[in-house]
Amino acid sequence: MIYDSTIAAGKGEGVYIEAVATELKSPREIKFAHQLLQKRHKPASYWKLNQVHGNAPIRLYKAKPKRIWVNGEGAVDDTYIDTKTEVKPDLL
Repeated sequence: MIYDSTIAAGKGEGVYIEAVATELKSPREIKFAHQLLQKRHKPASYWKLNQVHGNAPIRLYKAKPKRIWVNGEGAVDDTYIDTKTEVKPDLL
């Protein structure tokens, strides 16, 4: 589940994802993923390109969604519960 944990219970939005993760093998995909990570994080020594492929201990993966849900809201006996609504595949 992905959500903002700083929001009060019952007020936030979240997404649930069932996915298959596969290790990136293509040098082109590895370079592209590495560039995305560099943009998101302050560069660190362990994010050097030569440390995420070949015999290096760090690997990069991609996740291919199989099913996706968004949360909703509901109640059982006046107690808040999360509900999930599946996103239809044609919307992915």
